[in-house]
Amino acid sequence: MAELVFDILSNRLHGVANGVKFEISAVSGGRARSRNEAQPSLVNNPLSTKKKRSQYSSGGTIPRGKYRISPARPRVYGDRWLKLEQLNSWELLETALRTDLFIHATGIFGNDGCLLPVAPRSRFNELLKAIELDRGGMLYVR
Repeated sequence: MAELVFDILSNRLHGVANGVKFEISAVSGGRARSRNEAQPSLVNNPLSTKKKRSQYSSGGTIPRGKYRISPARPRVYGDRWLKLEQLNSWELLETALRTDLFIHATGIFGNDGCLLPVAPRSRFNELLKAIELDRGGMLYVR
């Protein structure tokens, strides 16, 4: 089973999937890595984890806690996304506030709390494949 850690402040996603070590820069929240206007104050900001997307603002950083990673599956435009299911939260209010979080590649709209690896696309694809071979795994957000 894959086991990954995302450290919000260091922008680092690291761990092991299918016996392979990974260390990838990553971002979360504030429409980071979008082709549209990002909101830098929400990107990788532990104080923005309760910020849910609205018509006026993008969502904040992924909440700290433990997540189950589902195997990759096709989503919009043929990209593959990993569904994150929150198992607990170190900030309990966030559990009810934040849903539909994923690990996925960058896109037109960036993200509203999802986790986006910034490494070369080929390394991200290797991570997806390794997690699929492990039939999912765990993610710890700190």
